[in-house]
Amino acid sequence: MMQESSTFLSSFVFLLACIPGMTGQNPCPDPGDISPCTCDGTSADFVTVDCSDATSGDQIFSAFNDVDWPFKNLGNFALWGNRAVEDMPEGMFGEVSFRSIGISNTSIKTIHPSSLLPSKDRLELLTVTRNPMEDFPWEALTHFARLGELRFWENAFTTLRPFESSSLGEVDLTANQIKTLEAGSFAPNLFRLILGFPTNAYINLIANDIGNISEESFRPIVEVLSLGGGSIGLAGNPVVCDCSMAWLALNPGFLESVSGRCVDGTLFSDLVPEDFQDCVIFDQ
Repeated sequence: MMQESSTFLSSFVFLLACIPGMTGQNPCPDPGDISPCTCDGTSADFVTVDCSDATSGDQIFSAFNDVDWPFKNLGNFALWGNRAVEDMPEGMFGEVSFRSIGISNTSIKTIHPSSLLPSKDRLELLTVTRNPMEDFPWEALTHFARLGELRFWENAFTTLRPFESSSLGEVDLTANQIKTLEAGSFAPNLFRLILGFPTNAYINLIANDIGNISEESFRPIVEVLSLGGGSIGLAGNPVVCDCSMAWLALNPGFLESVSGRCVDGTLFSDLVPEDFQDCVIFDQ
């Protein structure tokens, strides 16, 4: 009986040893192999790889492509306060994936679409804030099955291009330089900042550089929001309240869904419809 128990326990231990992460194996490579990047954590899913001290993009590329990583599916990638790295090239992360990627207060100007693809089945949060980025590979978002949130504050985006995502719930573009919203996006689960949003959505475009609330760009959004109490926040934008927004000022139901001020300080809610009667209104 004792021999049978001993045999069973030995077999059980052997089985545990065959299960990834059950042997106590360090999920990080040798620190010297990935320097100046660092790897910290005892469980692969909660490991943080921090490359904030890299002096070039090549160093980050090498850390992931020239090193054998014990585990490929990790927790977080961080690049904070780095002024040396200006782009994320194709294949930057090799075969390593992350649940969260954070890039903030850096000199990053471009992100190659394929650089994020290793994480397409796992990425849940993408933070790209306070960088001189003027654009993002929006077309790649359709591949990310679990991506729920984009935090894109304080970059240099001037245009929000169309994108598709079945998983995104929130996109925050506060304090960019957005002047143009291009139609054609589809994200049925998004509740902030997108066409295809529910009628009670709140779209945050505060503190950007929007000077014209054109009917072509904004009416499709406002029509949806006005049906369910949703709204667009446009405070902090240099909006010129001229005839280009007569379509809004002459429709009280639409005007209730848009908050902000004209460049002369007048609240949108205080606009007088009679002042816009002489404007030429199309497509009514």
